[in-house]
Amino acid sequence: KLDEPMAHFLLRQLDGRNDRADLVRLLDREVSAGHLEVSVDGRIPDPARILPVLQAVLEHHLKKMADYALLVE
Repeated sequence: KLDEPMAHFLLRQLDGRNDRADLVRLLDREVSAGHLEVSVDGRIPDPARILPVLQAVLEHHLKKMADYALLVE
């Protein structure tokens, strides 16, 4: 199930107005503001290197949402 705050945030942004780059920027803004947390192996990534991490997180959640038939082409 999609019970993670990151997934909830992303689901609200999937209204057809945001592409993947927009979604990564929105995630970066939320993480930088402290509204969302992201970690890799239990550690918070260096802010200078967080974009690739957020891209991977985005792809992970988009796949999960597609698997649950929340997204269609």
